[in-house]
Amino acid sequence: MHDYNQQIKRESRLQRLKTRVILILAAAAVLGGGFAYLFLFTNTFRFSEISISGITALTREDLFGNAPPYIFQKISVQNPLVASFIISRDLFQKTLSINIIERESYAIWCAIMASSTASDECFWIDASGLLFAMAPESEGALIKSIYDYSGTKLITGDYAASVDTLNKIFEIFQIIDKAGIEIVRYSLRPPSSEEFHALSRDGAEIYFNLRLNQDFAREPLIALMGELKNLQYIDLRSENRVFYK
Repeated sequence: MHDYNQQIKRESRLQRLKTRVILILAAAAVLGGGFAYLFLFTNTFRFSEISISGITALTREDLFGNAPPYIFQKISVQNPLVASFIISRDLFQKTLSINIIERESYAIWCAIMASSTASDECFWIDASGLLFAMAPESEGALIKSIYDYSGTKLITGDYAASVDTLNKIFEIFQIIDKAGIEIVRYSLRPPSSEEFHALSRDGAEIYFNLRLNQDFAREPLIALMGELKNLQYIDLRSENRVFYK
């Protein structure tokens, strides 16, 4: 009799436990379903107000698409036009503020394709050499224009060339600017030659070798600046030696 009563009690406790588990699972299902409905079909968990400043060439749709981000979502602005951004959010008011700093144009980089079936393309680059937007083909002293004959396919968001090549080219820019020479067109020759050419407004070509340290070119260019109208070229492709005609 005693064993029978103990068995009844155990079965009763087990039944209550099963009932409790079922109730908990049912409540979790209801809550989960409600959360899923709010998450998928309403804007309950999305920012109700988004303020974006510093934009000139981008829209909110360019950054986030048609749907605003979730309030608990990590916000990251991924666009080649964006140099940096600052985010502040108020979760209680469901407001999001983004201050965007867009990339500054430094020069135009054009890929000159050898194939007749491929069209030339030009891009704006910033001071680091990043390709961030399409640009018009241009020549003139006001905007630095580099015509790339290396055959490299350019893609927005990539760098125009290797870090070493870009550093050498930017160093040449500084030397030419320091000398006060107006350049209407720069040319990056095929990789095998590692040459960089600059066409001055006066018509003289200046030849550089990207394998070399360009410091030796500073003084010769300053000395020859006044003779550019009478010169066909200045050849700086041999280290510490200057040839001109």
